[in-house]
Amino acid sequence: MKALLKVFAVAGLAVSLLAAPSLAQDGKPYDVYKYSQPEGDNVEIPDVNKAGAGGDMSCWEAAAANILAGAGWGLDTQTPQQNADAIYGHLTAHFGTASPGHAERATNWWLLNYGYNSSAPDTDYYNPDMKYNDVTHHAEHLVDPQYDFLLDELVRCQYVAVDFEIPGASVGHVMTLVGGNYSNIHIPPPPANPQQQSVFHDSDDGLVGDAVWTNVWAPVPASPPFSYWTFDAAGTPDIPADDWQANGYTTLCPGVQKPAEALGNWDYAHFRDLDTENDVWFATGRYAGTHKDDYGLIRWAVEGVEDEWIVAIPNEEMPDPWYKEIWLLVDYMEGAPADPDIVLRLVQDGVDICPTTTEYSPDSGQILFYWELDEQPAVEYLVFPSDEYQKLWGDEIGVKDWNVATLCVPEPATIALLGFGAVGLLARRRRK
Repeated sequence: MKALLKVFAVAGLAVSLLAAPSLAQDGKPYDVYKYSQPEGDNVEIPDVNKAGAGGDMSCWEAAAANILAGAGWGLDTQTPQQNADAIYGHLTAHFGTASPGHAERATNWWLLNYGYNSSAPDTDYYNPDMKYNDVTHHAEHLVDPQYDFLLDELVRCQYVAVDFEIPGASVGHVMTLVGGNYSNIHIPPPPANPQQQSVFHDSDDGLVGDAVWTNVWAPVPASPPFSYWTFDAAGTPDIPADDWQANGYTTLCPGVQKPAEALGNWDYAHFRDLDTENDVWFATGRYAGTHKDDYGLIRWAVEGVEDEWIVAIPNEEMPDPWYKEIWLLVDYMEGAPADPDIVLRLVQDGVDICPTTTEYSPDSGQILFYWELDEQPAVEYLVFPSDEYQKLWGDEIGVKDWNVATLCVPEPATIALLGFGAVGLLARRRRK
């Protein structure tokens, strides 16, 4: 995908682990170099290298595997690098290596099909307690404040993949950002040899470890004092037209999640996958024990109802005093709306029911909606406020994916009665 870059040697690389980000203008060189896991174990962020030779375009899958394993996904018996290699194997087995793509879709696909899938092909990777599931994607040319923001994200124990546009190439490249110096900091200090550098794990370099790139800040017309974040990858400082341009990023952040019992029961996930045969994206999917035949087709229209986007949620009717819980987790491209206006409609009386609770992820990229219902009709309808929840990645709020689960739960009094019954049966058995 690109020629190998001559890696800059950086003497005396200072590693400083910070509990919270400092202001960008006060940052020290490489003080955001990411070298820890959420649990605090001192392990390096993995560096997956692409498996194929010519025609291998799986850099986006390698970057996704890096940020997933770096966040702690995988097996306790394996190192982060071993976990990243295993996750990369899951991704390439599904997507192949010949199609270009984006790290956020690979990351999201793995979470929904492995990390939160109790019936995954390899259930050892199922981990309903992990909260690193808020996948955010920003798609436009990056300027220096956004670069500084990404360095701060690393300090906050989040994980970053960066997209690059290569002039004259039909496809770009994706690398895993693991550190760097802020856009106003030079290494070594000027005037000796002023450089602004970024540290990446690059699936194209064939190495396990750091590749250090020199930043170039190309002017942005009519937008002072900001400038594009680019690299002089070709080593031709007098020809800025061939510089690589950073044109997007993916972060993997702490999020929210449905309880483990909901993850394994009546789940449906609506997300974008890659149709490797036709090389197009489509919205579909299921995970965590979905009974797809019981869901039938996801219904985006209901007879007699216009201008609404409605999904049917089938019900397993249970006798009183059981009640029903519905969990809906929506992941947005960037920030979640303050008032998403999603309601549940009961079929019998057409009443719209607002969520019992709503929980936002720490970075407000997700919302977890929860309904608790006494009534149990044969079906309910989730009513979405716009077609972005159907099409995904619309122009306004940018819905990236969502998943839903239902549970039928006995009232506490019923549980107590069941408990007393079990104790009685046990006593009878002992008397025998």
